[in-house]
Amino acid sequence: GDGSTISLNNANVFNEGSAQTAVLIGVGTNGAGVVNATNSNLWGDVYQAGSTGILTLNLNDASTLTGAANITGSGTLNVNATASSRWNVTGNSNVTGISLDSATFDMTADGNIYSHLNTQNYSGNNALFIMDTDLASDTLSDKVNINTATAGVNYISVDDTSLINGTEVTGAHAVLLVTDTSEQ
Repeated sequence: GDGSTISLNNANVFNEGSAQTAVLIGVGTNGAGVVNATNSNLWGDVYQAGSTGILTLNLNDASTLTGAANITGSGTLNVNATASSRWNVTGNSNVTGISLDSATFDMTADGNIYSHLNTQNYSGNNALFIMDTDLASDTLSDKVNINTATAGVNYISVDDTSLINGTEVTGAHAVLLVTDTSEQ
C-alpha cells in the first residue's frame, strides 16, 4: 500500500514475555514502512518479509537497536543511524542499505559469536565498527561485506577473543574483517 510511519520518542520496545527477543517489524508485499526512533531502545530482530516491500528503520539521537536485521523475501530493508545511536548486532544480518553518521555498529553484542553483515549499499562518516576476532585462529571473526560504498572516514575497534579465552597470541596474524567490492 501507500506506507506507514511509526514514530518512537523516548520509548523502550520489547516483548515482555520473551526476554526482550521480539520480532519488531515486518512489511508485506507492496508495503512500505518507516520507523523513526528518537532516544529510544528497541530489542528484537527486524525483518522485511515481503517480495516488494520497503522498510526503513531510522535510529536517531542516541537510539539503540539490539537485534539482527534481515530480508526474508526480495524487498528492501534499510537501517540508518545518526547522532550517537547504535546497532548492537546479535546475529547474522542481511540488509539492502546501512548508513551510519556518528553512530556505532557493535558486533560484540552476540556473546563472542562471529556474526556477518551483508549489505548492498553502505554510507557513513565518523562511524565506529566494533568487531570480535580470534587472532589465534587466523580465520574466526565478525565480517562486514559491502557491495557499494560511498567514501567516508570510519573506524574499526577489534576485540580479540583469544585473550578472553586465555590464549597468548604472538607474531604476525591477519584476519579479514571488511570486504568492500566498491573499493571506496
